[in-house]
Amino acid sequence: MCFDNGEHKRTYELEAARKAFDFILRLYARQNYRNYVSGDVHFRHLESLLRELADADVKVYAFISPAHVTHLELLAEMGLLDDYENWKRSLVRVFEEANRDLPKEQKTILWDFSGYNEITTEKVPDPADAKFMRWYLDSSHFNSDVGNLMLDRIFDLQTAESATMAPFGLQLTSENIEAVIEKSQRDSERYRRENADEIARMQEMLRVNELY
Repeated sequence: MCFDNGEHKRTYELEAARKAFDFILRLYARQNYRNYVSGDVHFRHLESLLRELADADVKVYAFISPAHVTHLELLAEMGLLDDYENWKRSLVRVFEEANRDLPKEQKTILWDFSGYNEITTEKVPDPADAKFMRWYLDSSHFNSDVGNLMLDRIFDLQTAESATMAPFGLQLTSENIEAVIEKSQRDSERYRRENADEIARMQEMLRVNELY
């Protein structure tokens, strides 16, 4: 749910980051991901929409959202990571097909802000530590500061904040998609080793709720 200005409208009381993360992760595990079935109808709709926008001379700026890595690890624990990776591959195919006959200035770049980076691996506070996070409201929703960094990257701008950080996001193409996926897999292995308590907490959440 969103306000009229597009800002995310929370459906829970935000008392601390950990509580918000637990709420959203359980929600996605119970509803969005539990009965997920892959299909290609939405990709056909997307390709059709991109062609309509191109015909109307509308420039499209597309990106994959930088969900917190706990969201990616939830997919892994529920056996859905292959589906997520194939979804990225399909997106690349759709955008490249839609761009095929367009002039360079009208081609749509697919930006990928997901994965394991300085933003998405921000540590989630301990349950007893009632504080908020620098970049996230919960595991799925980032704040406006992250949005500003994404805009800086997409439009090749440099602000005082973005200048002090490692490059955030990359352009996703058929040439680099497999390397990006392989890197994400390696990054996940490292994250799981270095954050074993976080993974164990998620596994217990899924076990208690009989979600896997």
